[in-house]
Amino acid sequence: MSSGRLVNAWSSYDSEEVCWWEAIFPFELGPGVLLPWQDAVLTAADDTDMLRIYKLDRIGYLRERDGYLVDFLRDHPESVPHSEDEWRPAGFALNYLEAFPDRGSKTRLTYADQEGEPADAWVDNMHEFAYPLGLIRSYPYSPFSIEYFISELDDTDFPNHVGTIFSISTDIWFPWTSSFSHESESGLMDEILDNRGLAAINGPRLNTFLHRMRDEVARIGGIWTAKGGNNHLQAQLNEEGVNLSAPRPTP
Repeated sequence: MSSGRLVNAWSSYDSEEVCWWEAIFPFELGPGVLLPWQDAVLTAADDTDMLRIYKLDRIGYLRERDGYLVDFLRDHPESVPHSEDEWRPAGFALNYLEAFPDRGSKTRLTYADQEGEPADAWVDNMHEFAYPLGLIRSYPYSPFSIEYFISELDDTDFPNHVGTIFSISTDIWFPWTSSFSHESESGLMDEILDNRGLAAINGPRLNTFLHRMRDEVARIGGIWTAKGGNNHLQAQLNEEGVNLSAPRPTP
Protein backbone atom coordinates (compact mmCIF):
# COMPACT_ATOMS: atom_id res chain seq x y z
CA MET A 1 0.00 0.00 0.00
CA SER A 2 1.47 3.32 -1.01
CA SER A 3 1.60 6.01 1.63
CA GLY A 4 -0.71 8.98 1.35
CA ARG A 5 -4.28 10.00 1.91
CA LEU A 6 -6.72 7.39 3.24
CA VAL A 7 -10.14 6.99 1.65
CA ASN A 8 -13.31 5.29 2.85
CA ALA A 9 -13.19 2.46 0.33
CA TRP A 10 -15.62 0.19 2.18
CA SER A 11 -19.34 -0.53 2.10
CA SER A 12 -22.30 -0.97 4.44
CA TYR A 13 -24.61 -3.81 3.42
CA ASP A 14 -28.33 -4.51 3.77
CA SER A 15 -27.64 -7.56 5.92
CA GLU A 16 -26.14 -8.21 9.33
CA GLU A 17 -24.51 -11.35 7.97
CA VAL A 18 -22.17 -10.31 5.17
CA CYS A 19 -19.70 -12.82 6.61
CA TRP A 20 -19.88 -14.78 9.82
CA TRP A 21 -17.90 -17.13 12.00
CA GLU A 22 -19.72 -19.77 14.00
CA ALA A 23 -18.85 -21.57 17.24
CA ILE A 24 -20.68 -24.88 17.62
CA PHE A 25 -20.90 -26.89 20.85
CA PRO A 26 -22.60 -30.32 20.62
CA PHE A 27 -25.06 -31.08 23.40
CA GLU A 28 -22.85 -33.89 24.67
CA LEU A 29 -20.33 -31.31 25.93
CA GLY A 30 -22.92 -30.31 28.52
CA PRO A 31 -24.16 -26.88 29.69
CA GLY A 32 -21.14 -26.50 31.96
CA VAL A 33 -19.21 -25.05 29.00
CA LEU A 34 -21.49 -22.03 28.67
CA LEU A 35 -20.41 -19.72 31.50
CA PRO A 36 -16.66 -20.10 30.77
CA TRP A 37 -17.47 -19.55 27.07
CA GLN A 38 -19.41 -16.40 27.91
CA ASP A 39 -16.48 -15.11 29.96
CA ALA A 40 -14.12 -15.70 27.03
CA VAL A 41 -16.44 -14.00 24.50
CA LEU A 42 -17.17 -10.92 26.58
CA THR A 43 -13.56 -10.46 27.68
CA ALA A 44 -12.18 -10.76 24.13
CA ALA A 45 -14.87 -8.48 22.72
CA ASP A 46 -13.97 -5.76 25.22
CA ASP A 47 -10.20 -6.24 24.94
CA THR A 48 -10.23 -5.88 21.15
CA ASP A 49 -12.86 -3.10 20.96
CA MET A 50 -15.03 -5.34 18.80
CA LEU A 51 -17.98 -4.89 21.13
CA ARG A 52 -18.13 -2.49 24.04
CA ILE A 53 -21.37 -3.18 25.89
CA TYR A 54 -22.79 -0.13 27.61
CA LYS A 55 -26.11 -1.47 28.86
CA LEU A 56 -28.43 -4.44 28.90
CA ASP A 57 -31.85 -3.23 29.95
CA ARG A 58 -33.24 -6.74 30.38
CA ILE A 59 -30.92 -7.39 33.32
CA GLY A 60 -30.58 -3.83 34.61
CA TYR A 61 -26.92 -3.54 33.61
CA LEU A 62 -25.27 -0.16 33.04
CA ARG A 63 -21.54 -0.10 32.31
CA GLU A 64 -21.01 3.38 33.79
CA ARG A 65 -22.38 2.19 37.11
CA ASP A 66 -21.65 -1.56 37.13
CA GLY A 67 -18.29 -1.90 35.38
CA TYR A 68 -17.47 -4.59 32.82
CA LEU A 69 -20.37 -6.84 31.90
CA VAL A 70 -18.32 -10.01 32.38
CA ASP A 71 -17.56 -9.00 35.99
CA PHE A 72 -21.16 -7.97 36.62
CA LEU A 73 -22.47 -11.35 35.48
CA ARG A 74 -19.93 -13.23 37.60
CA ASP A 75 -20.79 -11.18 40.68
CA HIS A 76 -24.55 -11.05 40.07
CA PRO A 77 -25.67 -14.29 38.38
CA GLU A 78 -29.11 -13.69 39.88
CA SER A 79 -29.53 -10.86 37.34
CA VAL A 80 -30.17 -13.62 34.78
CA PRO A 81 -32.28 -16.21 36.63
CA HIS A 82 -31.92 -19.87 35.74
CA SER A 83 -34.58 -20.81 33.18
CA GLU A 84 -36.24 -24.18 32.63
CA ASP A 85 -33.90 -24.59 29.67
CA GLU A 86 -30.56 -25.99 30.87
CA TRP A 87 -28.86 -24.25 27.93
CA ARG A 88 -29.67 -20.85 29.46
CA PRO A 89 -28.21 -21.18 32.98
CA ALA A 90 -28.26 -18.52 35.68
CA GLY A 91 -25.88 -15.69 34.85
CA PHE A 92 -25.82 -16.48 31.12
CA ALA A 93 -26.74 -13.48 28.97
CA LEU A 94 -25.19 -13.98 25.52
CA ASN A 95 -28.70 -14.41 24.13
CA TYR A 96 -29.55 -10.91 25.43
CA LEU A 97 -26.93 -8.99 23.43
CA GLU A 98 -29.16 -8.43 20.37
CA ALA A 99 -31.96 -6.00 21.20
CA PHE A 100 -32.68 -4.07 17.99
CA PRO A 101 -32.83 -1.13 17.53
CA ASP A 102 -31.11 -0.07 20.77
CA ARG A 103 -28.44 -2.71 21.21
CA GLY A 104 -26.62 -0.83 23.95
CA SER A 105 -23.24 -1.76 22.46
CA LYS A 106 -20.75 -0.26 20.01
CA THR A 107 -17.80 -1.31 17.87
CA ARG A 108 -14.65 0.75 17.35
CA LEU A 109 -14.04 1.54 13.68
CA THR A 110 -11.25 3.57 12.13
CA TYR A 111 -12.22 5.60 9.06
CA ALA A 112 -10.77 8.36 6.85
CA ASP A 113 -11.66 11.89 7.94
CA GLN A 114 -12.03 14.85 5.54
CA GLU A 115 -8.24 15.32 5.44
CA GLY A 116 -7.65 11.67 4.66
CA GLU A 117 -6.31 10.97 8.13
CA PRO A 118 -7.37 8.03 10.32
CA ALA A 119 -10.05 8.82 12.89
CA ASP A 120 -11.91 6.57 15.31
CA ALA A 121 -15.62 6.22 16.00
CA TRP A 122 -17.67 3.97 18.26
CA VAL A 123 -20.45 2.71 16.02
CA ASP A 124 -23.76 0.95 16.63
CA ASN A 125 -25.61 2.00 13.46
CA MET A 126 -23.85 1.78 10.10
CA HIS A 127 -26.26 4.17 8.40
CA GLU A 128 -25.68 6.93 10.95
CA PHE A 129 -21.93 6.33 10.61
CA ALA A 130 -21.58 5.90 6.84
CA TYR A 131 -24.04 8.39 5.35
CA PRO A 132 -22.27 11.55 6.65
CA LEU A 133 -19.04 10.18 5.15
CA GLY A 134 -20.58 10.21 1.68
CA LEU A 135 -21.53 6.55 1.25
CA ILE A 136 -24.76 6.68 -0.75
CA ARG A 137 -26.02 3.27 0.40
CA SER A 138 -25.94 2.37 4.07
CA TYR A 139 -28.17 0.48 6.46
CA PRO A 140 -29.01 0.70 10.17
CA TYR A 141 -27.25 -2.49 11.24
CA SER A 142 -24.55 -2.80 13.83
CA PRO A 143 -21.10 -3.36 12.27
CA PHE A 144 -20.48 -6.44 14.41
CA SER A 145 -22.96 -8.72 16.17
CA ILE A 146 -22.90 -11.64 18.59
CA GLU A 147 -25.86 -14.03 18.54
CA TYR A 148 -26.37 -17.10 20.72
CA PHE A 149 -28.62 -19.89 19.46
CA ILE A 150 -29.87 -23.38 20.21
CA SER A 151 -30.27 -25.78 17.29
CA GLU A 152 -31.89 -29.19 17.49
CA LEU A 153 -32.88 -31.91 15.03
CA ASP A 154 -33.93 -29.52 12.26
CA ASP A 155 -30.28 -28.58 11.64
CA THR A 156 -29.07 -31.21 9.19
CA ASP A 157 -25.41 -30.12 9.33
CA PHE A 158 -24.93 -30.02 13.10
CA PRO A 159 -28.02 -31.31 14.95
CA ASN A 160 -28.35 -30.97 18.71
CA HIS A 161 -25.96 -28.16 19.53
CA VAL A 162 -25.72 -24.68 20.94
CA GLY A 163 -23.56 -22.04 19.37
CA THR A 164 -22.62 -18.44 18.83
CA ILE A 165 -22.48 -16.51 15.56
CA PHE A 166 -20.10 -13.57 15.13
CA SER A 167 -21.28 -11.61 12.09
CA ILE A 168 -20.44 -8.37 10.28
CA SER A 169 -22.51 -5.96 8.14
CA THR A 170 -19.61 -4.05 6.61
CA ASP A 171 -16.42 -4.94 4.74
CA ILE A 172 -14.33 -2.21 6.44
CA TRP A 173 -12.00 -4.94 7.81
CA PHE A 174 -11.14 -6.31 4.33
CA PRO A 175 -8.24 -5.10 2.16
CA TRP A 176 -10.29 -5.46 -1.05
CA THR A 177 -13.87 -4.24 -0.84
CA SER A 178 -17.01 -3.57 -2.84
CA SER A 179 -18.26 -0.34 -4.44
CA PHE A 180 -21.79 -1.24 -3.31
CA SER A 181 -22.12 1.89 -1.13
CA HIS A 182 -20.41 4.26 -3.56
CA GLU A 183 -21.09 6.17 -6.75
CA SER A 184 -19.49 4.43 -9.68
CA GLU A 185 -18.54 5.86 -13.05
CA SER A 186 -19.30 2.52 -14.68
CA GLY A 187 -22.57 2.12 -12.80
CA LEU A 188 -21.43 -1.23 -11.43
CA MET A 189 -21.85 -2.05 -7.76
CA ASP A 190 -19.41 -4.96 -7.75
CA GLU A 191 -16.21 -3.09 -8.57
CA ILE A 192 -13.31 -3.98 -6.30
CA LEU A 193 -11.88 -1.11 -4.24
CA ASP A 194 -8.52 -0.85 -2.50
CA ASN A 195 -9.17 -0.61 1.23
CA ARG A 196 -5.77 -1.84 2.40
CA GLY A 197 -5.00 1.32 4.36
CA LEU A 198 -8.02 1.04 6.65
CA ALA A 199 -7.95 -2.77 6.70
CA ALA A 200 -4.44 -2.63 8.15
CA ILE A 201 -5.90 -0.74 11.13
CA ASN A 202 -9.32 -2.37 11.56
CA GLY A 203 -8.50 -5.90 10.44
CA PRO A 204 -6.15 -6.82 13.30
CA ARG A 205 -8.86 -6.06 15.87
CA LEU A 206 -11.30 -8.42 14.19
CA ASN A 207 -8.65 -11.08 13.63
CA THR A 208 -7.36 -10.94 17.21
CA PHE A 209 -10.88 -11.42 18.49
CA LEU A 210 -11.59 -14.32 16.11
CA HIS A 211 -8.25 -16.00 16.88
CA ARG A 212 -9.10 -15.98 20.57
CA MET A 213 -12.58 -17.37 19.91
CA ARG A 214 -11.24 -20.11 17.65
CA ASP A 215 -8.64 -21.14 20.26
CA GLU A 216 -11.29 -21.22 23.00
CA VAL A 217 -13.64 -23.32 20.87
CA ALA A 218 -10.83 -25.81 20.25
CA ARG A 219 -10.01 -25.92 23.97
CA ILE A 220 -13.65 -26.66 24.85
CA GLY A 221 -13.99 -29.28 22.13
CA GLY A 222 -16.38 -27.48 19.80
CA ILE A 223 -16.42 -26.81 16.06
CA TRP A 224 -15.42 -23.52 14.38
CA THR A 225 -16.51 -22.48 10.88
CA ALA A 226 -16.34 -19.42 8.59
CA LYS A 227 -19.16 -18.67 6.17
CA GLY A 228 -20.69 -16.14 3.84
CA GLY A 229 -19.48 -13.26 1.75
CA ASN A 230 -19.74 -12.52 -1.94
CA ASN A 231 -17.08 -13.98 -4.21
CA HIS A 232 -14.38 -11.37 -3.67
CA LEU A 233 -14.87 -11.42 0.11
CA GLN A 234 -14.82 -15.21 0.11
CA ALA A 235 -11.37 -15.03 -1.46
CA GLN A 236 -10.12 -13.06 1.57
CA LEU A 237 -11.98 -15.05 4.24
CA ASN A 238 -10.71 -17.94 6.31
CA GLU A 239 -11.38 -19.58 9.66
CA GLU A 240 -8.87 -17.29 11.33
CA GLY A 241 -10.60 -14.14 10.09
CA VAL A 242 -9.59 -11.89 7.22
CA ASN A 243 -6.45 -12.46 5.16
CA LEU A 244 -4.96 -8.95 5.28
CA SER A 245 -2.29 -9.93 2.75
CA ALA A 246 -4.74 -11.32 0.21
CA PRO A 247 -4.03 -10.46 -3.43
CA ARG A 248 -6.56 -8.39 -5.32
CA PRO A 249 -9.47 -10.74 -6.13
CA THR A 250 -10.47 -11.26 -9.72
CA PRO A 251 -13.91 -9.82 -10.60
